[in-house]
Amino acid sequence: MPRITKRERERAKKAGRPPRYLCTWTDEHGERRQRLAFTDKQSAARFELAQRERAEKIIAGLLDPDDEAAREHGAADITTHLDAFERHLSVAGTGRRRSKPTPKYVEGVRNRLDRFVTWTGPGFPKPVTRVREFTLDRAIAWIDTLERDGWTTIKGKQKRYSGYSINEFIGALTMFTAWAAKTKRLPSDPLTDLGRRRTSRLQADRTHVRRAATAEEIANLVKAAETRPLLSAQRFNRGPRKGELGAKISEKRAAKLKALGFERATLYLALFWTGLRKSEAKALRWSDLLLDADPPILRLRGHTTKSKRDDVLALHPELAERLAEMKRSREHQEPSDPVFTTVPSRPSFLADLKAAGIEAHDGERYFDMHAIRVSLTTFLASQGVGQRLAQAHLRHSDPRLTAMTYTDAEALPMAATIGKLPRITSEEISDKETRAGFDDEMVAGSAEKLAAHRPLLNGRKGPNKARPVTDCRDGEEDEDDRKPLNGRDLSSTVRIGVRGFEPPTFSSRTRRATKLRYTPESVFLGLWNRGW
Repeated sequence: MPRITKRERERAKKAGRPPRYLCTWTDEHGERRQRLAFTDKQSAARFELAQRERAEKIIAGLLDPDDEAAREHGAADITTHLDAFERHLSVAGTGRRRSKPTPKYVEGVRNRLDRFVTWTGPGFPKPVTRVREFTLDRAIAWIDTLERDGWTTIKGKQKRYSGYSINEFIGALTMFTAWAAKTKRLPSDPLTDLGRRRTSRLQADRTHVRRAATAEEIANLVKAAETRPLLSAQRFNRGPRKGELGAKISEKRAAKLKALGFERATLYLALFWTGLRKSEAKALRWSDLLLDADPPILRLRGHTTKSKRDDVLALHPELAERLAEMKRSREHQEPSDPVFTTVPSRPSFLADLKAAGIEAHDGERYFDMHAIRVSLTTFLASQGVGQRLAQAHLRHSDPRLTAMTYTDAEALPMAATIGKLPRITSEEISDKETRAGFDDEMVAGSAEKLAAHRPLLNGRKGPNKARPVTDCRDGEEDEDDRKPLNGRDLSSTVRIGVRGFEPPTFSSRTRRATKLRYTPESVFLGLWNRGW
């Protein structure tokens, strides 16, 4: 029977409320369960009796606990499930992420789910109130509405969603329904067949395409950022001389503005040479920089990066010198102090772009602070840096991200590269280039290049004056003139006239085992002549 314990009576007296009855029963697993249920004795008794009958029905096989739990979850409000999913996501993640999700990521997922719950449209006049209303038809209709209507900016301009954004909305829905099916809130996942937008089309569906700036434009941006704070303070803001230089400022303020400009210019240069993101540059500490090392390096702490892993970046000497100078100019600098005290806002960055003569938007593509990272990738590609090295420096996990998203093909020197290629119709191939043999032929007009590929075929006639190990005659053993086998480099291909390339093979010292004569046909004829 339900009863009121002494502890509950004391707690209720302190809280100024009536005490609750303690209900006790044995569940279907044989475990003793207790719960403070009601302040009314009859209600508590009915609750206790219902729990006992439920346990007896489950033991007898008359009741399925999963179906009962599904019915209880189905009767609960959708906000209860969304709150539980948000708590699960903030603690355990989705199961596929390598690290714990950030609060910003969890908030974004919850906002997308709230938009789906409150959405109404043709065929769906009411918002979602129960978890069972997460259907495939409603999800498809909502996604189609997002693709058709897009979103509205603060200024009232209508823009469409990119393929990446649409996939984010789809991902939020599928994560929630998969979690609901796993926790028995739904009998099965209704959005299994929803699918996402094709990856091959995402590049064409981008709405905020960034462009790369040339090295000269980055240099102009650094110069403009260094001088603009002081020049802006020296201009008149009002009056007949508005916009002209000549306003008086104190020496203390001038020194402060010069330091601010130097720090901002160093920030832009650091974003270019290291490829750091804005948040990563803001989180830099002096302890992360090893400016006295040879070469100077930057050690990124995992919790400050987007990938949540530790990385080491090489610093360009130009950047290392500016960072060292900025560190010397500051007094009482601690290792835990931030490298950049302030990061320019969007209006300040646009003012720096205007002073440098750089367009922030050319009609189709944008140049923002993250576009400096695109400029670095394009600059590395134009300077002949390998894609694998560029991928490692930019800390990309997928090479396609480096080659496609962060490389501006329009800024690459394709015209200059194509113009440097040799002609194919102006020079005729001479007879010496087409005849076969082992003399010193001319390959593409260069005998030295051919000789470099044929050291083992020329013997004493070759440039190395070494006798190949395959050139052995009966009765002759010139050990002093023969180059040992272990001294030869047999890891590369061997040029044989103009017929093509043949991989080198290890050879014995017998006359029949030469590189050019040791073929399956010669082996068969040799065995035939011996009478085998």
